[in-house]
Amino acid sequence: MLTERDLASTAERSLLPYHLARAPTAAAARVTKVAPPRSRRSRLVLVAVPAIALAVVASIAMRNGRRFFSGPANPSVPVVALGRIADYREATSPNLAKPLTDMLATNLGRAGRLRVVSAARMYELVSQAGNGDTSEAGLVRAARRAGVTELVDGALYAREDGGFRLDLRRVALETGNIQKTYSVVGGTLFDLADSGTARIAADFGETAPLGSIAEVTTKSLTAYRLYEEGLRAYYAFDYRAADPLFLAALKEDSTFAMAAYYAAINEGIGPRVAIQRFALAARLASHASDRERLTILAHEAYLSSSPSLRALAETLAVRYPDEIEGYYFMGLGLVQTAEPLRALAPLNKAVAMDSLKLGSAHARCLGCDALRQIVAAYQTADSQVAAQREARRWIRLQPMSAAPWYVLAQVLSQSDRGSEAIAALDRAAALDAGRREAERLLALAVHRLYANDFEQADRVLAVELESGSPFRVAEAQWFRTISFRQQGRLDEALDAARRNRVLALAAYPKSELPRRGAPSEAQAEAQVLHEMGRYRAAAALFDSASQWVMGYESPSQIAHARAWSLAHEAGSLAAAGDTAALPALIDTIRVVGARSGLERDRRLHFVALTCRNPQPAPQ
Repeated sequence: MLTERDLASTAERSLLPYHLARAPTAAAARVTKVAPPRSRRSRLVLVAVPAIALAVVASIAMRNGRRFFSGPANPSVPVVALGRIADYREATSPNLAKPLTDMLATNLGRAGRLRVVSAARMYELVSQAGNGDTSEAGLVRAARRAGVTELVDGALYAREDGGFRLDLRRVALETGNIQKTYSVVGGTLFDLADSGTARIAADFGETAPLGSIAEVTTKSLTAYRLYEEGLRAYYAFDYRAADPLFLAALKEDSTFAMAAYYAAINEGIGPRVAIQRFALAARLASHASDRERLTILAHEAYLSSSPSLRALAETLAVRYPDEIEGYYFMGLGLVQTAEPLRALAPLNKAVAMDSLKLGSAHARCLGCDALRQIVAAYQTADSQVAAQREARRWIRLQPMSAAPWYVLAQVLSQSDRGSEAIAALDRAAALDAGRREAERLLALAVHRLYANDFEQADRVLAVELESGSPFRVAEAQWFRTISFRQQGRLDEALDAARRNRVLALAAYPKSELPRRGAPSEAQAEAQVLHEMGRYRAAAALFDSASQWVMGYESPSQIAHARAWSLAHEAGSLAAAGDTAALPALIDTIRVVGARSGLERDRRLHFVALTCRNPQPAPQ
């Protein structure tokens, strides 16, 4: 895998004339004074890209956002990023400059108060330009968009003793002046990263990080090279190529936390696989640097509905204000804890930081995800008008993407504007150009259900049942159950729900099936039983679903699923007139719900209380 990719490494050597032309002579170095950078209003102001109106708007938002989240500016603390490190060893040698760049960026991020833009963020910013330009000029443009004040670049050479020499220089991005040059030697790339970090950190008055970079990444150079190749493929949206690279890195070193993390967030792996991979990444997070540890744990906390999400996100945003993840997860944490309007500020900051990416139609975009969450925040706050406004704003910011049209269609459907929702869905389908046929057809069926157009919905779902894809068939059975329920065709709904349960069980690995309980998909069957008046059977099935644990879920995930099932069990028991069992069940829901990070789960026991003490119907 790496051998094939190393064939292009000779292109790196074309940078030699660039470095030689700009290297100061010994005489010039003795007489040239480094010009101080011009004063700035704040080190926290993002450098706007001229002639792009969107980026100008984003820079204003970021300026306000940084004051809100980061406190007073401190010009003495630079914002540093790694630029191009050219590999000037033999052409037949594997390219080591790219993993070395990531090592240096990660290690510098561990040094005291230094604010360092990660290599992954730089890859992301390069991809936002749309041309994948990783030349020196392309990296400079990406650094400017990240608000970088100093860029570190250099060159890697082979030594006759088999070791390496690394020449580095710090360049003031605003003036182009070389601030300082360094030369370090070492027997391995890890030695170079540690020595280079120590030299740069000392110049900034910071102490070198404790321990070696190998202790917070991997001691295997092969694993690091595979991981770095995976990063480049991932941020080039080649998820299919990225996945085996991350898995290969993990095979080389089973403790490599960031390889496990990127394997978990990769596209197209399915929710069950993602949960298992995230569980592994979270277990390995203690082997990562502080920034990467917080990122892994915040992402895992969000997916597992953990109460720790807000604390992790706020810590990430305060310690590493130049990374988008802290603000994004802060917004998600506020939505989860039923504070949707407070979530708007950090989510809009994430949009501003990812502003240029919005011009792309590619799916991987935290700014796009933040826009989706802004719509959801307004929906949670019961403001459909504002949700529609934000969905249309997303369309303006990302006109070539189908995603905002799908979201707008959902909001319009929920606002009883069925014909407009179908028009938005048609627009999304035109932009998708058949790339996500399954999602499009299922979305069409759902919107027909919102409009009470059951005939058309059932027709679409019948087509999906013949698709041959287990996932599409299972989804179609799920929505077919809902359609039949809404039509009052409960016998057919029960049959569809049971078929869906069989399909779900078949998808689970037999070796991992729990010894007790029904899968969560059985809740649809239990709900139909409730609506048929078979309350005790419904309560028993809801109780069984509450015991379903695969073994790789986190405690908060288990609590989230269990509280939801138990609350429905309480409703069925109350409908059956069995109020004697409710006090103990309500207490269980209260205790279990408190372990979840979702405010809804924390309040479900109040819903069960209303089942125990129903309000009299109005006369």
